Parts: sequence; C-alpha cells; structure tokens
Amino acid sequence: MTAISIGQAADGKRNNFHLIRLIAALLVIYGHCYPISGNQGPDFIQQALHIRFAGSLATDTFFLISGFLITSSMEKSTLYHYLWARFLRIFPALLVCVALMVLVMGPLVTSDTGYWHNPQVWSFWRGASTLTGGPGTLPGVFDNAPRPATNGSLWTLNIEVRLYLMVFAFACLRMLKGKRLEWLILAALVVGYFYIPRFWPFSFLTVTDRWITPIALFLMGSFIWRCRYSIPLSFPLLALFLFVAAMFIDTPKFEVAYFACLSYMVFFIGYVPVLPAIRYRDLSYGVYLYGWPIQQLVEYFRPGSTAMFNMVWSMALALVMAFLSWELLEKHALRFKTRVTTPGNDLVRVGQWLRILPANFRTSATPSTAEVAAADVAAKDTMVNAAPAEDTAVKDVMAEATVFTPSISSEAAEEIQVTPVSPIA
Repeated sequence: MTAISIGQAADGKRNNFHLIRLIAALLVIYGHCYPISGNQGPDFIQQALHIRFAGSLATDTFFLISGFLITSSMEKSTLYHYLWARFLRIFPALLVCVALMVLVMGPLVTSDTGYWHNPQVWSFWRGASTLTGGPGTLPGVFDNAPRPATNGSLWTLNIEVRLYLMVFAFACLRMLKGKRLEWLILAALVVGYFYIPRFWPFSFLTVTDRWITPIALFLMGSFIWRCRYSIPLSFPLLALFLFVAAMFIDTPKFEVAYFACLSYMVFFIGYVPVLPAIRYRDLSYGVYLYGWPIQQLVEYFRPGSTAMFNMVWSMALALVMAFLSWELLEKHALRFKTRVTTPGNDLVRVGQWLRILPANFRTSATPSTAEVAAADVAAKDTMVNAAPAEDTAVKDVMAEATVFTPSISSEAAEEIQVTPVSPIA
C-alpha cells in the first residue's frame, strides 16, 4: 500500500494533536516535579536520552507542532485575522492566570508583610502579563522553596509570541509565496549548525540556548507544513529514524539525530494511529499555565514530599484548573475570532461608542442591520428551496461545524484549516 503524505493526512478529518499537546503539558509537570520538590533524581526521559529531560522534550514538541499549525493559519488568513486569533489564544487565559498568582496566591503564601506596597509585585504583574520580562518572583513567595520562581513555565510564551510575529513578518515580506520560505528555513538551520556550534545542539545551559532550540523546532514545523505533500507517513521510515537515532545515542551527533527523529515522529503519531479523540476541550494550555504554580503550592503545603507525590497532586489540580479555564474563559474568548471584520470597521464601532461618529455611520464593508436580516432571510429561503441532496449536505456540514467548533485548541485556527475536525500559547 502506498504511504500517504503528511499533506494528505492533514486534509482529512482526524488528528491527534490535542492529545499530544495534553500529554506534553502533563510531561512538563512530571519533568518539574524533581527540581521543585528538591529531589534531584533524573526522570526517565533524561535517563533514556541523556541530553533532554521530560520538560524540554515536551516544549520541543509544542514548538514543532506550533510551527506547523501557525504557518498553516497564516497562509489561510488575512494579516489582521491572524494577529487577532493569536492574541485571543494566548492572552485572555494568561492575564487571568497572572492575576490569580498576584492577587490570590501571592497574599496567601508570602512572607513579606509589605506585599501590597512592594513595587516588585506590580513589576511582576506587568512583565508576566505582557510577556516582556521583569522579575521572575513575587516578593516573599516561595522564598525557601528549592526553586523559588513563581511560574517558571512562562518563558516559552515569550518566545512563542515572537515566533508568531516572525511568521507575520514572513507574510508581510511575501515569503510564503513560492519556495522562498523553505530555502530560508534550510539556510537558517544550516547556519545555526555550522556557525553557532557553542549553542548547538540545542543545549538548555544558557539563556541564549533557550531561544535557539524553540526557533529551530518552530522553523522545522513550518518547513514540514510547506513540504507536507512531499513527506510520506510510513512505518519503515519511522523505524529508520528511530534506528539512526539509537545508533548515535551518547555521541556528539545524537542531537541532530534526535532533532530529525522527533520532527518525523510527532507528525507520524499526530496522523497515523487511531487514538482517543479530544474534540470538545483543549486543556493543554491551561495545564501548562497552572502546572508550575500548583506544583509550588503542593511543595509549600507539603514540604519535603516525594517527587511522585508532587506530580500526582499537581497533575490532578492542574487538570481541574485547566478545565475551569477552558469552560469559563478560553472557549468563549476563541469565539470572538469569527466576529472580526476589518480594522476599519472596528474603528467605526469605537467611534460610535465614544459618540464621535453617528450610530448610523458605516463603511461600505459594514452591512446595516436591515441588510443582515435580509441576508439571513434569503439564506433560509435558499436552504428551504434547495434540492433534498443539497439540503442534506448543508445540514451535514452545519452539524460538523456545531460538533467540532468547541474543540478549538492552542492553535485553533490552524487545525480548522489543517483538518476539518477541529487554534496558544
């Protein structure tokens, strides 16, 4: 049987990216349970790979999938809609998480009696909410913990947002036309390997290295999207990647083999096996946001507990918080993606709200209420008068949209474009 390509699989109705991202988010908690609880034993990922611990493998997976789906979204969206969709996926949940850390968790556990008057509180709030940096800790919060950071996972969001803007810049420069982006990505990866050897291969030992790895993996995801119809999904090819990676383990070349093997394996697992489908809720972003502070709280209230105790309780509580975040905030915020028209029309609405413009003022692209009502009536008449087969097809499409739209994930727009089944970060 001829193997299908990644592009053909992406054109279908099913993928496992929701499940992969959720497992990766839980893997981050597992990877962090050792340092946060003060237990320095290596996790099983680090024991197997030697160059990666569980948390870094998870973030590698996040950035790889993100590059694939974000590039897809940019190709199929207007510039304005792309930026609006990215904002809605990242910032509403982030702002609430940061507010809870500052206003609830901080006062609950701080040892600083002047907490509310300490300027570090507001510096942390501003830096974490805007992903512009600032202090990594709240005053008096987790001072005696093995790892005092208030939320040590937010650094990846800083990079993620800048990579979104990088794809936006590619679109503005018309790099998404033809094969220019593919050649640019290959050139960037080659230059990174041969001319930045002290940063390669993707070590997390310095602050600079933490940027090199996500950028490389994100670019690889973009490259795979652009070449998706030329990359087959086959068990023999997967076995070859795994064999080569195993052959080079514990050698200087293993990092490159790991990079290639992970890049292929993630998309193979994403499309080939039939795994439990997650259609209605994407909890991965919430688990990632709340995982670290919950782990710190577990260590605070049960100091000296084992790494496994910290992991089990933290995973359970993070899933609860992620569920509440999705149900009460994220899924409602994502619905605003389809309510965006153009910047000009939004400015008109602001002007009307400020009473600068009259209520009946509209641009040529903004339909009036009467026009919208007339269009709705015409659409209903068309559906009623359609042939039975056409009517059935329309209902099937509407049913699919109703069922799958709530499953929007950290790259919701991307997955809707990549697969009809289902769009962070």
